[in-house]
This record gives sequence, structure tokens and C-alpha cells, in this order.
Amino acid sequence: MDDTTLAEIISKGSCSNIPNTLRDVAKWSGDNQMNINNKYWGKTKDILVSMNILNLLSGALCVDDNVIKRVYSYKKVTWYCNSV
Repeated sequence: MDDTTLAEIISKGSCSNIPNTLRDVAKWSGDNQMNINNKYWGKTKDILVSMNILNLLSGALCVDDNVIKRVYSYKKVTWYCNSV
């Protein structure tokens, strides 16, 4: 698996489902012999965009013993292809 992005919109008063989704992706990867080894967990990042300062203080994401580093900015290159 290469460069996967998980994203969600959380309604006011709701909780994030990203920890569960992340665990599902990690399990699927392992079940399909596409394990995310420790070298690559170090490259995995978490960014949270919120208008609520309390959300920004929420705990780190973890999978097994791997803590995912939270970043506060990132650069994402996107390629668009339009069929005419």
C-alpha cells in the first residue's frame, strides 16, 4: 500500500471514527501481506483541522505500539485528469 489518506467530517458533538478506520486499514494491510513496518509508521502523520481549540488538544492516534505523529501543516500534491 502506498500513500493512503484517511479523512472525515465530524459533526458538532460527534466523535471521530478515524482511530477505528486506522485500525481496520492496518488489519487489512496485515491480512493481505502488506504490513506497515516500523520504518513506515515513522512516516505516517496525523493532521487535525478544527475550529474548536479543544479538538486540537485531543490525544495522539496509535496502532498497536505505534504512535502517529501529529503535524500542523503539510504539503499534498494532487494531480487532476479531466476527460473531455
